[in-house]
Amino acid sequence: MDQTNIDFTLPPAPRGLCFDRNDFVKTNFSVDNFLIDHQNVASLETMRDDLGVYLKVLRLTMIELINKDYANFVNLCATLIGFDKAIVKIQVPLEHLNEEVLSVKQCLECNERIIYLA
Repeated sequence: MDQTNIDFTLPPAPRGLCFDRNDFVKTNFSVDNFLIDHQNVASLETMRDDLGVYLKVLRLTMIELINKDYANFVNLCATLIGFDKAIVKIQVPLEHLNEEVLSVKQCLECNERIIYLA
């Protein structure tokens, strides 16, 4: 039984190729088995040409994915511009709040000790 990796989807292949694009994502994929399975379907030259065509499809898809991820990265960077100034702006009030919380905590601990000793 051949299983395919469902986590990865290959881009569509042009019609008329001598192989199915899903042949490449089988968990037990083997080049030797691929060639044996397709030797009666097409000549080695035809397989080479069809593989070359699909390689171009894969390259274009890869470039599109890289460009998309790059665009997302650039957008993220643009969103973060000025974030450092906003952090500095709230840093002092947060430090002051932290000091107040520590002071209240110390008072509670002190009162807890007094109640425990009494």
